[in-house]
Amino acid sequence: MEISTPIQAIRKKCVECSNNQYKEVRNCELASCPLFPYRMGVRPETARKESGKTA
Repeated sequence: MEISTPIQAIRKKCVECSNNQYKEVRNCELASCPLFPYRMGVRPETARKESGKTA
């Protein structure tokens, strides 16, 4: 996996933290982690805009 953006680096770290289990990244419950909002590899504010949700 070539890392080209900070978001991709965060995603890679989350996968490593989850013992390389991609499904566990989605199921992560460690909300106190500063990377938690970015764990899916997208910026949370961008994901909300694309899905039409508001905070």
